[in-house]
Amino acid sequence: MAWKTAVLLLWLSYLSSAAEIRGLNPKHKVSYNPERDFTCLDGSATLPFSLVNDDYCDCKDGSDEPGTAACATGHFYCPNKGFSPFEIQSSRVNDGVCDCCDGADEYDSRAQCTDMCAELGRKAETEKQKQQVLQDSGYKLRLDYARRGAQKKQESHVRADALRLELEALGREVEALKQAKESAEGPEKAAKEEHRKLWEEELKRRNETARRAEALAAFNELDSNSDGHVSVAELQARSELDEDGDGAVGDSEALAYLDQEQAVSFEAFYERAWDVISDKCQFQVTTPTIVPTQIQHGDKEEDDDGDDDDDDDDGGKHEEGEVAGDMLAYDDETRALIAAAESARETYQTADNRKRDLERELGDLEKYLSANLGSEHEFSPLHDQCYEYDDREYTYRLCVFNKSTQRPKKGGREVSLGVWGSWSGPPSNPYQAMKYEEGEKCWNGPSRSTLVSLKCGLTEAVLSTSEPSRCEYAMEFSTPAVCEPPAGDAVGQHEEL
Repeated sequence: MAWKTAVLLLWLSYLSSAAEIRGLNPKHKVSYNPERDFTCLDGSATLPFSLVNDDYCDCKDGSDEPGTAACATGHFYCPNKGFSPFEIQSSRVNDGVCDCCDGADEYDSRAQCTDMCAELGRKAETEKQKQQVLQDSGYKLRLDYARRGAQKKQESHVRADALRLELEALGREVEALKQAKESAEGPEKAAKEEHRKLWEEELKRRNETARRAEALAAFNELDSNSDGHVSVAELQARSELDEDGDGAVGDSEALAYLDQEQAVSFEAFYERAWDVISDKCQFQVTTPTIVPTQIQHGDKEEDDDGDDDDDDDDGGKHEEGEVAGDMLAYDDETRALIAAAESARETYQTADNRKRDLERELGDLEKYLSANLGSEHEFSPLHDQCYEYDDREYTYRLCVFNKSTQRPKKGGREVSLGVWGSWSGPPSNPYQAMKYEEGEKCWNGPSRSTLVSLKCGLTEAVLSTSEPSRCEYAMEFSTPAVCEPPAGDAVGQHEEL
């Protein structure tokens, strides 16, 4: 037993000597034995131990001068008792600046270093506890996010399946209603066409009546002796009929208007002379309005669903500038056909609108279900939620899994900084960053993009924005969804909810 005690005392003496080597990192103690020569840690040389910390650099890696500034490649170990130890470059030893919180690096300088390690240690411990509370609370929220996400995912699957079944049945119903609509519109269109023809014939009759009335009024004005005829002499009294411009209407000119007759009755006047004379003469008598010969409001194009927009079921009202007088009223049979077709159109349109709404809902659900919302669906509550951040010049807007934008505060249009691209964190945890790509193109530059770095927080918020490279933006975003499990929590304990 005596020899074991001697060996132990010798070993403790060796460790004590090694521990007294200034600037030495404890992890290298075994390589510094004062009882034998020192071999550089990189194996570049072996030298007497007395040359260690002699303020002259013998080893290429500077390992012989852990406590001096002799070696440019060396490192000085700050013990920092009460705080966290760390290493500094040997060039900072005795440079007049206190780098170690305990001042150990300025042992031979005029710097008056105060030991700040205990105070820094207390602050570090307070911050550590604060972060631990944040991490614990954030992780509880993350678990709730994951629970809600899994529940929404399940509900979305159920709803999507129900929608597919409903759409299958509704599709058949809509097709049947479309056929019924088209069947009802055929007779309606034929009846309206027949009514239109009848109305145009009525318009022609009214037009002819009005034209004859106008001609008769002019005839009576020209028939100055009221003998029931318009003669050559009576036409010669109208200077407007002077064709050759000699100041008088000659016999030949008047005869030409009357088709070489000396005098004509109204019927002959109307058939042979009225068209020409009406263009040349202005008559004092009031004449009736001449109505157009084509109906103007019954020839509209059908819409995309095949609906005829001519819905003049009241018998035909006219807007200003259209046919004078009331359109002929639809007969009872036509009204019944119009009502049946309108009912079929409304029924079809209601069902088709419902089908379109369900298709949009299903599309949104399928897009949601195909999205990568985290390993446990913990990012589900953030889906399509938007958050803003203001700096001095711009308002930034981040719509998660959608887009990133920038809007000037002093007015101006919103600029796209990218649309959702992919997760962009490290392979070990890709959910630490988001990439938004293919934003608005910069002038003579690339398309704008945004890299969003995620950090643990109790609420969602954009914490900062920057533009580290031209047209490449960076955001820092807090959310409970990235809070890690507390220390000691079983890995994978919450992977399946």
